[in-house]
Amino acid sequence: MEGAEGVRTPSELDEWWELGVRFIGPAWAGTRFCGGTRDPGPLTDDGRALLEAMADIGFTLDLSHMDELSARQSLDMYPGPIIASHANAAALLPGYDGNRLLPDEVIRGMITRDGIIGVIPYCRFLDNSWKRVIGAKK
Repeated sequence: MEGAEGVRTPSELDEWWELGVRFIGPAWAGTRFCGGTRDPGPLTDDGRALLEAMADIGFTLDLSHMDELSARQSLDMYPGPIIASHANAAALLPGYDGNRLLPDEVIRGMITRDGIIGVIPYCRFLDNSWKRVIGAKK
């Protein structure tokens, strides 16, 4: 589940588990749980409560789209498995203006936790100079 806004309260996470959800990413843009893409910020009280309930059940936490601060806080507090299902390294795109990609500190934290990172094969996240040209002749 990307952007956990569908979770009304942590008490309903058992239902989500029974329905087959195993990974939850609290962010897409900023949510009531944490900062996210184009909306920086830390974990909120709701975010900490969500992560605690997720850990009790055994969900995998997905850091994709989380702001650096909330991702670092999650690495410190979440005891369960952690992934970034779709997030490239920020260091590979010098000059990238945004918080969507993973900073080195978050990557190092994921490595120490045996986390898994799935890369995004999207041109703008692989080459900062890439531009889409509509109507160009081949």
